[in-house]
Amino acid sequence: MFGTGQITGSLATDTFRLGALTVVNQTFGMINSEKGEVFNAGSFDGILGLSFPALSAASYAPVFDSIMQQSLLPVNCFSFYYSRLPRQDSAVEFGVPSRDHYEGELKWIDVSKEVYWELQLFDIYVGDKPQNFCADGPCKIVVDTGTSLLTGPSAEISQLVRQLNVGDHCGDLAGLPTLTYEIGDSKTRYKFSLEPDFYVVQSDASDDSNGGRPKYCKPGFMALDVPPPRGPLWILGDVFMQKYFTVFSRNPARVGFAIARHDNSPQAPATTLL
Repeated sequence: MFGTGQITGSLATDTFRLGALTVVNQTFGMINSEKGEVFNAGSFDGILGLSFPALSAASYAPVFDSIMQQSLLPVNCFSFYYSRLPRQDSAVEFGVPSRDHYEGELKWIDVSKEVYWELQLFDIYVGDKPQNFCADGPCKIVVDTGTSLLTGPSAEISQLVRQLNVGDHCGDLAGLPTLTYEIGDSKTRYKFSLEPDFYVVQSDASDDSNGGRPKYCKPGFMALDVPPPRGPLWILGDVFMQKYFTVFSRNPARVGFAIARHDNSPQAPATTLL
């Protein structure tokens, strides 16, 4: 079982190749049956889990742990870069992250619990107004490339969406407030802002009768109530990582964020990196 479906199958072992990496004797699950809408909606052949071994459904070393054990990388980290349309050159990198993909310096935050890529959330701000979501102590927030949107408990997400008041027809984006996540660890805290251009999901198609604006705009949030003990959880999904280039480091266990470098020229060449 996992978040959006169920699979059954058996385990096998083989050589696993990922770009220039060759991982020997890697155990993996072979899927015999699938249940869940995610398999109907998406055309993919499998799932490559990159969380910590504690989240594994079976007691074998996941791919990245095998990469570390076989000393295949100069540094044991991987990073994600999400391009913005019309560019389509998103990349996942294993090893040293490319400076071509981000600006400034990475802001590192220690992982609070090595199951998910879990950090501490201290509060969320709408404009300059704190929401006091974590008044009784830090909330749990997870960085997850497998989640498209920004998620959180139902009551809090409803409160955010009401205040942001995103219109369906994209006419008020310039007047919407900035959203800011205050995230950190026992040593430091950082504030990561998201402007409406990032937290509002816009359709690719435009509406000529609406001034050429996108046909629809929706707040990029989803309510997700994860029960204790793992929850309640907030999740920073791809909406967040489109603005912030994200590096996942295994030793030490920490996550680094920096402003992603975007050049939206459609003529720019695509990039394939390892």
